[in-house]
Amino acid sequence: GVCDGLSKVNVKTISGTCMGVVASDLNVPRGVLPLSDTEVWVTEMGSCEKHRGRLSRLSLQANGRFVRSTLLDGLDRPHAIVLGRDGWVYVAEAGRIVRLNPKASTVAAETVLTGLPDDGHHPLKQMLFDANGDLYLSMGAKTDHCEGKGNAAVGFPCQETLGERATASIWKITSLLNRPRITVYARGLRNAMGMVWSPTGALIVTDNGRDSISQADKKLSDAKLPHDELNVVKQGRDYGWPYCYDNNRLNPEYRMRSKACAGKVKPAQFLPAHSAPLGIMLYPNDGEIKALRGQFLIALHGYRDTGHRVIGVNAEKMSLSREVVGGWAATDDQPMGAPVELHASPSGKLYITDDRNGALLRLSNTAH
Repeated sequence: GVCDGLSKVNVKTISGTCMGVVASDLNVPRGVLPLSDTEVWVTEMGSCEKHRGRLSRLSLQANGRFVRSTLLDGLDRPHAIVLGRDGWVYVAEAGRIVRLNPKASTVAAETVLTGLPDDGHHPLKQMLFDANGDLYLSMGAKTDHCEGKGNAAVGFPCQETLGERATASIWKITSLLNRPRITVYARGLRNAMGMVWSPTGALIVTDNGRDSISQADKKLSDAKLPHDELNVVKQGRDYGWPYCYDNNRLNPEYRMRSKACAGKVKPAQFLPAHSAPLGIMLYPNDGEIKALRGQFLIALHGYRDTGHRVIGVNAEKMSLSREVVGGWAATDDQPMGAPVELHASPSGKLYITDDRNGALLRLSNTAH
């Protein structure tokens, strides 16, 4: 069928909406930035190998189809793409940040920041600007649970959580364009791939929990533990990785350190275990999909059955409210979905990247 002029995807969506395919020929698409409903920019990671990524622009043609063009090529595992207060588009690769002027006749990249840690398990970056133009940058943990080579015994304290360039953290960067100053804003977040401001100005992040907890304690269920998390992040606080999971329960590797979770911040809301929450956004109060107004929308990427869907969270109560896109498991007619990032256009159409299937999708009102 057809959804808002696009080929329809056969999934369950919130009442009054449908989801269509904007593009299906992308190469591991990750971040998405709709500048309008006729122009959408997408970062494509390409692969886990370095310099296989690109930045693409999808432009709506007179025939109703979107056509892709390459803006940048040879990028190193690009993920985050955000619009700065200066009107420029900022793109985060694994090891650097560049910016581009979308209104320029010839779009060219200007390097803003280099030398970012680009190794380990979680090299991809997420970004968020505040009202002052300061940048918040997620810095994923280099390990799963601070294990050594060959899953050897861990040390205490975990070295990568320490110092002025700690990983498993969020960095705050001031004066980004003029002698940037970097500080660690918060620690103990294993892989905070979703960041957004709440209606009251609080920093809200998703965090992906550790793997293989049952290998350290067979009494613990790897299928059910640990929960992924939604956190309210405050400056100077520690959110527990790698010592704690769920409500400050000690990870098996740290049980001999009885006070390791003392003073750590508990999550604001549990998310399903191994659902892999990646993108998060606050749906605008004037967006065309009225049922989503004022809600956080979270893309559950998932490599388990808890993922491959989009959920809504009440932005005031921080409580799970509804499934926005579901029924996205593999069928005879179409493959399983893997939503990564989601972002609304100025009109409120919801654009979603699916890296497993190389697709950009759009959730719209069925009335269109």
